[in-house]
Amino acid sequence: MPTKPINTLEGFPLYVDPTDRAVSRALKNRGSYEPATMKVLKKYLKEGSTFFDVGAHIGYFTVAGSRLVGDKGKVMAFEPFERNFTILRNNVLLNKAVSVTLVQVALSDAEGEGELHISPTNSGDGRMFPCAGHMEKQPVLCMPLDKLHSRTPVDLIKVDVQGWEIRVVKGMLELLKLNCPRGLRVLIEYWPYGLRAAGESPLELFVLMESAGYKVCGTVPLLEEKDERKFVNVLFSPGGKT
Repeated sequence: MPTKPINTLEGFPLYVDPTDRAVSRALKNRGSYEPATMKVLKKYLKEGSTFFDVGAHIGYFTVAGSRLVGDKGKVMAFEPFERNFTILRNNVLLNKAVSVTLVQVALSDAEGEGELHISPTNSGDGRMFPCAGHMEKQPVLCMPLDKLHSRTPVDLIKVDVQGWEIRVVKGMLELLKLNCPRGLRVLIEYWPYGLRAAGESPLELFVLMESAGYKVCGTVPLLEEKDERKFVNVLFSPGGKT
């Protein structure tokens, strides 16, 4: 990790991973990443809100969320990859983000052990299934979100877990149903190629969300694309209300 943090366009410092050619490189070069996602955070998080960052990486959106919810709010950041988690923790400490709680688990639909397969050039591309070129492996603890926080009031959940999104949703259906009357928004990366590689049917994501009372209320365009395997962030709300 570099000894000096970079300055983000959001006005806070952040340590980045010098080996990461994706998110960290974008943050270093531009000071931002996925600006449309940041707009979603700014729209739905306010003082005292609760934000769950699933697949928190090095903490760019975690720290941004903590600044929006303030000391009276709550941010839960979930990140299983050891190297990312270390940088994430250092960024939370650097920014004195007292509203943040860090959890080093891979959220899934069942409790147990799994294996994270990590890209050599993109520290945000850790997959819970074998993948060509992802030679580094790390054992991880898997846990359904419902086992940790099924009764917690939440205002916004962001899920970006490289094809494991359906497993995460299956493991938080109780939480989704509880928070539906509260107007919870859920921003999920929809990457059909990754979902299929994980053994899932991509359209099941929408079926599961609808079973919990949520419909698509918008899509959030991304600055980066995985070559021909395009992906988009999908915003869900109760009944599809904007």
